[in-house]
Amino acid sequence: MATAQQHLAGDSESLARQQAKDCCFRVFPAPHADGRGRVFVPGDPVFVKLKTNQHEGRATVIERDNEQPQALVDSADPATSAEAGVDPPVTDNAAPGTVTKLRPDFKDRVRVRFECDGSTFHVRPARLTRMFHAKGSCPQIVITDSTDMFRKLARTQARRGDFAVDIGCSYGLSCEVLRKQVGPSGRVLGIDVSKQLVAKAAASYPDVEFAMFDAIEDQLRLQQMCAGCDLVLMDIGGNRELDVVVRAMSAVIRTLAPPTLVVKSINLKRHADAGASPDPDEGTLRAQHAWWTDLTRCAFHTAVRTRKHTNTDTAAGKSGRRFPMHPLKHPPRTTAEGVFICRYHNYDECKRQACEYDHEHCNYCGKRGHQARWCVEE
Repeated sequence: MATAQQHLAGDSESLARQQAKDCCFRVFPAPHADGRGRVFVPGDPVFVKLKTNQHEGRATVIERDNEQPQALVDSADPATSAEAGVDPPVTDNAAPGTVTKLRPDFKDRVRVRFECDGSTFHVRPARLTRMFHAKGSCPQIVITDSTDMFRKLARTQARRGDFAVDIGCSYGLSCEVLRKQVGPSGRVLGIDVSKQLVAKAAASYPDVEFAMFDAIEDQLRLQQMCAGCDLVLMDIGGNRELDVVVRAMSAVIRTLAPPTLVVKSINLKRHADAGASPDPDEGTLRAQHAWWTDLTRCAFHTAVRTRKHTNTDTAAGKSGRRFPMHPLKHPPRTTAEGVFICRYHNYDECKRQACEYDHEHCNYCGKRGHQARWCVEE
């Protein structure tokens, strides 16, 4: 008869296969990140990097860069073009609305129409960031490994009126970026496990909603507070262990099924670059099905092995060191008051003279009165 763990393993693998089938995984930036290899086609939603009005950069491609007309285009106001950070066509002092010769250096550019006012401009491909989720497309899972790229995705992937969620919001900087993008008709929710960080973020950005809870452990509350969200950003530690990140991603996809999920993780990005054959121009993972299924299976089995190891009987004269990993390799946890529990105290020895972290609670089960290395909870 199969054990409960075997049933769970089967369920986990089945879920991973379904997620790999239903979602599109990609890395950002793509290997060819200089723009020269990008291919844009009419209808592509894009965000244009502007010199001014950076929150108004949403546009739609209306001409391919390799099919631009060599003779005639609609003329545009040069002053407006300069303000937008793109180059205008040659007007030869013609009145707005007339047609004119296309400048020779426009041949490698992409013509876009801005959502804010319907104006059209020719833009260098390097200025364009694709908005990955389009109406009717499958959920997009975007993996990056740097804070700059993470915030760039926050700025370029949110739309007016969106409901955006930032899991692991820390001091709320990305939440503020999102707030500017979604506008007054949208909503931004920042979530973090630290009471101190949430308090500071709320004080710094009063127009953003913040909540303190563990979004991965408390999935019921996550679903209640974030149902119907359009965009989820997740940064639970850029150098967090790979298996923890994968289980967190799987939980968010299963619980919320957001149209776009942006994940910051150095280890995950490195693993995807090495093992999932990302397309050099688009960043999509060409081997995503096998890659995500295997990755989720390994993450689940790592969790099972860790749980079995913590159930070792220490009462039979065995060592209390049931957690062989370095203390900081274990997930951080807070008390009910939002104070971080000292992992050195729980798993090894805290040598600080005046430790600012909690020494009263177990970092494994959360209860008061014992250390994680002596915990007998399942």
